[in-house]
Amino acid sequence: MKKFLVASMGLALVCGLGIQGNARLVSQEIAKAQEKKVPTEEDKIKHKALMAKKLALSQDILKALVLNDLPEAKVRAEDLIKLRKEAAWMMKIKKDQLADYNTFSNDFTRSAEKVIKSCKENNLDRAKFGYLEMTLACFNCHAACRDMLEIKSDLPNLEVLKK
Repeated sequence: MKKFLVASMGLALVCGLGIQGNARLVSQEIAKAQEKKVPTEEDKIKHKALMAKKLALSQDILKALVLNDLPEAKVRAEDLIKLRKEAAWMMKIKKDQLADYNTFSNDFTRSAEKVIKSCKENNLDRAKFGYLEMTLACFNCHAACRDMLEIKSDLPNLEVLKK
């Protein structure tokens, strides 16, 4: 029995290292692809439009949650996750900062998924917390990425919020 446990643990360790190694290879491939690509003006325009859409969808979720419209909040959070998968979401990022960027993006996705799940469960308070977590992920990413990405001048016009 002891040999079986030792063999099982060894196999689990090897498999775990294999999975971790594959994840590392994927991250390295993304980093290589991003190093080669310098954002064009068209890329920057697409990225700016995507960020404006992300902001609008986030505002739509907030409005839906304030009005206790969970089906609408769910749909808008699903739209945000679809938007997250767009190629324009990724801009040229320094190789040593890619892990942080991926962490922030994954936090954002998990939070949006929490909003969706909470809306399906008709749990308004939990959906609100998911929204707050999602917003915090945005703040954290934008604060960290200002040097990684050219987002200082890439933010959408927020004049509409001043009214």
